Amino acid sequence: MKVLVAIANYGTKNKAFLDRLLAEYRSMPWDVHLVVLSDEPKTDLGGDVEVLVGTPEEDPWSLPFAHRSLFVERIEDYDVFIYSEDDTLLTTRNLQAWMELQPSLPDDQILGFLRFETYRDGELSYCGIHYHYHWNPKTVERVGGETFAHYTNEHSALSVLSRRQLRHCIDSGNYDVPAHQGRYDMLVSAASDPYTQCGLQRLICTSRVDDFLLSHLPNVYLDRIGVKARDFLPQLQAIERIADGEVSSDQLFDPKVRLNVPREDWNKIYYPEVIPEYRDAIHFGARRILSIGCGAGDVEADWIAQGATVTAIPMDAIIGATAALRSIEVLPPNLNEAVAMLDGRLFDIVVFNNCLEYVAEPAAWIQHFLPCLANKGQVVVHVPNQLGRRLRFRARKEDYPYALRSRFRDANYHFTSPGIVRAWFRAAGVDLGEIHFILRGKAGRIASMFKGLLDPVLAISFIQSGRKR
Repeated sequence: MKVLVAIANYGTKNKAFLDRLLAEYRSMPWDVHLVVLSDEPKTDLGGDVEVLVGTPEEDPWSLPFAHRSLFVERIEDYDVFIYSEDDTLLTTRNLQAWMELQPSLPDDQILGFLRFETYRDGELSYCGIHYHYHWNPKTVERVGGETFAHYTNEHSALSVLSRRQLRHCIDSGNYDVPAHQGRYDMLVSAASDPYTQCGLQRLICTSRVDDFLLSHLPNVYLDRIGVKARDFLPQLQAIERIADGEVSSDQLFDPKVRLNVPREDWNKIYYPEVIPEYRDAIHFGARRILSIGCGAGDVEADWIAQGATVTAIPMDAIIGATAALRSIEVLPPNLNEAVAMLDGRLFDIVVFNNCLEYVAEPAAWIQHFLPCLANKGQVVVHVPNQLGRRLRFRARKEDYPYALRSRFRDANYHFTSPGIVRAWFRAAGVDLGEIHFILRGKAGRIASMFKGLLDPVLAISFIQSGRKR
């Protein structure tokens, strides 16, 4: 079998990582041809390495796209085509597993990889798992005795294509195209286009996930983004239970915005940061909290640390498995089923944490849970502040993607502002309470100069509370 490997490498900063990648590819038991795509000549990589110098376009970040024309030109000469950034290590074990399992999948599905980094004590951190990225429980399937699922972060700094898959990408008309960015930035798009715009669905083999883990050699994301193994492994177990039919593949609601946005940061966040402002918005004299749209559970764990007990309806059973590690009572991710299970139970507070903007009838969702509230119980809603977001787009001279005339059924998203959330409360029959604006960075410093007058337009998000009548 003949393998063509193209590695994008800028300058000399990552020379040690590049050398390690080249050594690994040289050790593989196949006929491997190595190509380094570089922005400058390199003569110290070894005589077996072909160095192609120059970017395909004036933009220096277009360098990784140089592998496209290379692969198209040599499609008949090789069986497998690997593109990689210079700091992500594909091992013989990885490629053997890929070759073993890929033939069991349909032609429009392709095996992908997840990246990890390593702490000094050997614990792994899965750096691609963060923010709004998540497993899609609807894609869980068993093929040939193995379990597969789609993970929405399709960037692993590397792609492996068979000749047939490469031809499929070329035939799509979206492969050998000018360097670009869209869903991801230019560097990331170079590796992820086969999945994002060439018609291939990327799956991870979760039942053999260790075979599909790639080491991100710099370890630069530790304690910044990613989840540790202790939070990741329960998700794999939940995927197996879905495949076995033991738990539902339901999602509480569709978490994806249907807007032409350059980034995905409008989608539902599955790994939200702890927001200190919740401590002001939630009256912690109350002890029973119901959280709707729960993600990994870090926010709810902070409430527990303040003395509360928390019951949650998660986005799905997979992320719910991580939340359950944090002493949170986790219910099924189905609105009607969860409401039925809550019959007769009372809570002091019901929190809608970044979820009402994704449901068609926000006031109706609030009303669903009013019977769960104790007398004078508190409703708390946290949503993005689109007034501030629109202002930031204008400051960057970018087109704001949400037109006020947009309909929810088209966008799967509501424009959210303090006035709109107040309207939801009135429609649901909830008395308005306090509003807490969340400001960060430069916007927060500017707002403090104006003693709160600019908070409604500078805040990145806000928390509106109210009381059950």
